[in-house]
Amino acid sequence: MRDQVRIDHCVVGGGIVGLFTAYFLRLRFPKDSICLLEKEIYFGDSSTGRNSGVLHSGIYYSTNSLKHLLCMEGAQLWSSLSFFSESLVKMTGKFIFAKDSRETAELEKLFQRGIENNIDGLRFASEKEVKKLENFLKIESAIYSPVTGIINVPAAIKNLVNYLGKSDVMLMKSHGEFTLERMKSGFNFGFPDFDLLANKLYNCAGLSSITLRKKLGLNDLEDYYVKGSYLATSQKIDYPALLYPMPLPNLKGLGIHSTLNWDGTVKFGPNAREVDSVSYSLEEENLEEMKDNVVDVFHGVIREKLHGDYSGMRAKIKMNGEVLSDFWIKNGADFDISNYYEACGIESPGLTASPAIGKMLANFS
Repeated sequence: MRDQVRIDHCVVGGGIVGLFTAYFLRLRFPKDSICLLEKEIYFGDSSTGRNSGVLHSGIYYSTNSLKHLLCMEGAQLWSSLSFFSESLVKMTGKFIFAKDSRETAELEKLFQRGIENNIDGLRFASEKEVKKLENFLKIESAIYSPVTGIINVPAAIKNLVNYLGKSDVMLMKSHGEFTLERMKSGFNFGFPDFDLLANKLYNCAGLSSITLRKKLGLNDLEDYYVKGSYLATSQKIDYPALLYPMPLPNLKGLGIHSTLNWDGTVKFGPNAREVDSVSYSLEEENLEEMKDNVVDVFHGVIREKLHGDYSGMRAKIKMNGEVLSDFWIKNGADFDISNYYEACGIESPGLTASPAIGKMLANFS
């Protein structure tokens, strides 16, 4: 007879959303058994560790959408969570710039959305600021968001994992291969050597979330992968803030921007390319095109000192062939699967929103 492990709550996906979901489940159910399944050998090794690491303000997203509301709530939570032993956020501020009159017209629309979204301190850059930015950028105008910063992602993952381990959450890495069956009393995960019986299931599997829900017979969503690569530089660059161009149409990406790493160094990216599958390889032709874009927009950047850094995937999704513009966060009761909860299509601003998403999923229970 196969060994069986019974658990109250099973979170699938050990990225930042899954980690925060387990954290808020522990707060909500201090005596329940909780496990966290991760397919990789490290937590946060996929989308979580392969993005810009930016704490977003919420300016880009449709008013009162999940992206808007959870981004703003998540940003507040990042600064207030008590289990972090040190500050994991630096408020750097961000300039969003327009290169010409056409982009300036779009920038004014973006500013109005920011006002509608209640972004604190949002303003147009002064003439003096634009003049200073001309030293760094091809620019005509800009808006400034003071409530934007960067997150120390590796430290956040480490702190969350340590907290969960000390809180008796069962952390199961390298457990990505399993069968999944709906039972009267929950869900049966079939691993090679044992069965895991869970009363409640939380799908936080990121790039694998659509595959997971298909195991439950849910076939209304499909993956739509957009890959982004980053450039690092050996050049010493001292930028006054994060510098972002106007976003791409339909928020396919936020344009190749400059971002500050936690150690103060600068990176550029990501670009945005539609791809058919998940791959983190860096293609030389793509990097050369990115370098052309960077040196064209960012003054004084030495092309020869730019080199490929890493790449990441946006977990975008489609329904009926249409790309969904918002997060997909659902209670399974909506489609007749009780005790099932899912977060799909968690792309940007997923890192910023992650504590709010985790809290939302835990509160579904």
